[in-house]
Amino acid sequence: MPPVKSFLHFFVILYLFYSRIKEGVEFEDPSLASLSNKITDKDNDMNMIKKTILPVILATAWISLSEFVRNEFLVKSFWTDHYKALGLTFPSAPINGALWGVWSLFFAVAIFILAKKFTLIQTTFLSWFVGFVLMWVVIGNLAVLPYGLLVYAIPLSILESFIAAWIIKYFQGK
Repeated sequence: MPPVKSFLHFFVILYLFYSRIKEGVEFEDPSLASLSNKITDKDNDMNMIKKTILPVILATAWISLSEFVRNEFLVKSFWTDHYKALGLTFPSAPINGALWGVWSLFFAVAIFILAKKFTLIQTTFLSWFVGFVLMWVVIGNLAVLPYGLLVYAIPLSILESFIAAWIIKYFQGK
């Protein structure tokens, strides 16, 4: 048989084998069963990446970008003026930015967990409450929250929570 024909036959056989795996056909031959399990495991790994890791990473990126734009361009003067009035310097060292990145990841994971059980709107408001309202209560209690920025922060943080929840729901297929 010419090499091209045998090459085509190989791919036809491979395709038929793969379609039988997808249909859930059990194989009698232990070597075929083992190969079938490996292919199914790889599909499960890709599915996990697509439905778990990718949405969390994308939501983290969105949250980080949203936080950076809001706090560096829109409300930075609220923070710096308030801290100056308290006799403090607003913390803006690279380590502070890195910790906000960690906070963004934790927030995305919390949204991911909530999104499994709740609708998009429920996830949005539950995550907003957990991520922002509780933080504002704590930093307000410590007297380091400039209350004037809440006029901007409340609607923008709800939007941030909504888009992050939407990203996660989109990849979860819900």
